[in-house]
Amino acid sequence: MKSKNVALIGQGFAHAKNQSSLNFDERIPVAISDIGGKEIQSVSGRKLHTFLKVGRDFTTWIKARIK
Repeated sequence: MKSKNVALIGQGFAHAKNQSSLNFDERIPVAISDIGGKEIQSVSGRKLHTFLKVGRDFTTWIKARIK
């Protein structure tokens, strides 16, 4: 079966209007860190892992990200 190519035109919002009041920055706070003499935006790896709902445990996931 071959699907027909159709334009994707939004007909509304992708998410419910009255979601929890936490925005991205409240769920995963962004910090400015000094890495190698440069100011870099950084986040907690554990909080990012939780936010993304990764299926693997944190240690396995982060080791694969660092390789």
